[in-house]
Amino acid sequence: MKYNFDRSKPFYPLVMSYLAQLHGLKEICAIGAIAVANGKRDFTIPSHCNDTRNDIETGIKSLLSPLNLAVTGDTEKLDVSIEFVAKEMALNHGYLLPFQARAASACLAMAHEITKYNACRTNEKKWEFLRHCRNAISHNAKWHFLNKEPINEAEWRGIKLEAKMHGEPLFVQADGTGNLKLGDPIALLWDIESEYPNMTV
Repeated sequence: MKYNFDRSKPFYPLVMSYLAQLHGLKEICAIGAIAVANGKRDFTIPSHCNDTRNDIETGIKSLLSPLNLAVTGDTEKLDVSIEFVAKEMALNHGYLLPFQARAASACLAMAHEITKYNACRTNEKKWEFLRHCRNAISHNAKWHFLNKEPINEAEWRGIKLEAKMHGEPLFVQADGTGNLKLGDPIALLWDIESEYPNMTV
């Protein structure tokens, strides 16, 4: 990957979680397209894997089996098949995908929270940009500037936050409004980590 995050620093697990969510979304949409077309997913195990065939088959069956979730107050577990979720994503992607992107932005909110009291944390432009991203996430993914905010300069890669942006979407929308692209949470955290090499967990 272009951004090789330090595994001992606080942003690494957040970025990996974010990437896993995006990859999972891509995969589930592909499965949904097959399921909607009444297709089948067949797995052929190579002959050189005969020694581990049972383990592989068990693993695949486990991955393809429905989620089996415990629910407080219910005696039966909640089963949710991947086909159900995938079909919903495939048939309603125009509505659901923007919500998935916004859910993925939790990466930025967590990055703000876990570094809030870090010795490296300052009022520098990128840190302030991250702070306002976190604030936007808690306000329906829209920039939220009240009480003379942004008080300090908040800027990252040419995006300069101003009070007049209040109410505008955080992420780029289909109509062209908004500022952040899907790869930006990763790049923003990378730029901060690169500038503060002594940052610790």
